Amino acid sequence: MRPSGYFDVGYGKDMAIMRTKTHWVFLGLLIGFMLLVPWLPFIDVSWLTFINFTLITIIAVLGLNITTGLAGQVSIGHAAFVMLGAYTSGILTVKSGLPFIVALPLSAIIPAAIGAVVGIPALRLFGFYLAIATLSFQFIAVYVVMHLTSITGGSNGLFGVEAPSVAGYAFDTDHKIFYLILAVLAVAIFVSVNLMRSRVGRAFVALRDNWIAAEASGVSTYIYKVMAFSIGAAFAGVSGALLVHYIGLIRPEQLTVFDSIWYLGMISIGGWASTVGVIMGVTTLKLVEQLLTTNTPWFADNFTMINPESWASLTTMAFGALVIILILWQPRGLIYLVNMIKAYIRIWPFSY
Repeated sequence: MRPSGYFDVGYGKDMAIMRTKTHWVFLGLLIGFMLLVPWLPFIDVSWLTFINFTLITIIAVLGLNITTGLAGQVSIGHAAFVMLGAYTSGILTVKSGLPFIVALPLSAIIPAAIGAVVGIPALRLFGFYLAIATLSFQFIAVYVVMHLTSITGGSNGLFGVEAPSVAGYAFDTDHKIFYLILAVLAVAIFVSVNLMRSRVGRAFVALRDNWIAAEASGVSTYIYKVMAFSIGAAFAGVSGALLVHYIGLIRPEQLTVFDSIWYLGMISIGGWASTVGVIMGVTTLKLVEQLLTTNTPWFADNFTMINPESWASLTTMAFGALVIILILWQPRGLIYLVNMIKAYIRIWPFSY
């Protein structure tokens, strides 16, 4: 550390994610803390379940962040790709008998291929019209799943999905599967961060900011639009595979268009085109939802002037109001607030 900041002698060092020893120390502490999370005294089974669901959701929203946040292709059908990944892995393991280690990559490849097809309308549609097109795909996917009864189970859903197993080791408890989800999340974060720093990521940003200028610079908007949908769908498919093996079943009504909308809300709260922002946005909304849901009986018991049936609706309203407040307070996302705090600490005591 020098008075004028860090001095890098090469482009690779300047572009490195972990630039200093301090960064590596903090990363090591974070990894150590995450490995100890299931065994912390204040983490019971209910909170560990919440953490597992939150980590799975982060993987899905990382994919949407690539499609929408990085490439600027608005999608309101992202939950459909999560559902496709769940059904792909569930069908391959239950109906075909394939092991989880084979079904997991296929649950990314198949949604990625379908995502490339869904991305074709993006070649001519923009903004609101593209959002409506992806919304249509959500309903199409549900319709197909509902009517392929012999394969998907129809409206009854697909049952009997076993816990994931790798090399004979079954992740059949909340504590065990936490480490599997954490490992997959670590890979997803690594891919997401490096994608943003790659040639493809820079093309996505150019496409998002000004597609005409991007084309004039030699960026094939057709290829990169389809690629953005495909990569985002792959992340969603992996998330769905982990979800179905965690809960043991999948039904069409578990992943609706409202989930896709909340995914966009998580990115808005955390910060667009930011991996850390996605983690902050998902964690914030899921934590608020957990606190409101678990405390609904307490509110119903202590505020008897409102009937217990109404408290569920009131907590949903409070959840939505909080989202609005967060967006109005930090329209650039929570990651912007974190960056401002980091900048203040770095230049303290000088305000300029």
